[in-house]
Amino acid sequence: MAAARRHSVDHPCVSEAGRPHLRAEAKWLTQDERDLFARNIAADNVEKEDLPIGKILSSGKVWLMSLIYFSFVMGLYGVSFWLPTIIKSMGVKDALHVGLLSAIPYGAVVIGMLWAARSADRSGKRRWHIAIPAVIGAIGLVMSVLLAGNTTLAMLGLTLATMGIFTMLPLFWSLPTAFLAGTGAAPVSR
Repeated sequence: MAAARRHSVDHPCVSEAGRPHLRAEAKWLTQDERDLFARNIAADNVEKEDLPIGKILSSGKVWLMSLIYFSFVMGLYGVSFWLPTIIKSMGVKDALHVGLLSAIPYGAVVIGMLWAARSADRSGKRRWHIAIPAVIGAIGLVMSVLLAGNTTLAMLGLTLATMGIFTMLPLFWSLPTAFLAGTGAAPVSR
């Protein structure tokens, strides 16, 4: 049990229920740091509401965010599952070249994600760091369809689409915690 508790402290995917009294048990923090952490959490939660699940599900903001997330996950799946097939349909026949071209968008994803995460942390303007990559991803998807006859421009579109979608999705999860508390801000999967 102690090993599981140590693992849950270090692993962000474990629910809060798996780590009771986390702030009090954080041995790596000094008492001043624990107190500061507790004050920051309390100040952060002042503007949030811990609503019953029925009210959360009837919230227009929650439905709008669900629609946005669904749309971009569909784009993500489209690019992730079909990228090699799309590249092959552009006229690239050699499997090695299809594989190498398929890697290009994911290289751009690394750069885009690192830049956007650092910039969002520095500026604190998460909404812009979500909206801009989302628009870039949408433009890239449209470009890849409209310019399918030109392999270079279509690959540029696919690269922009992949970079925009992958960059937007992790930053998206800062939105629910900005206005929901408790159960409403919890991740869907357990």
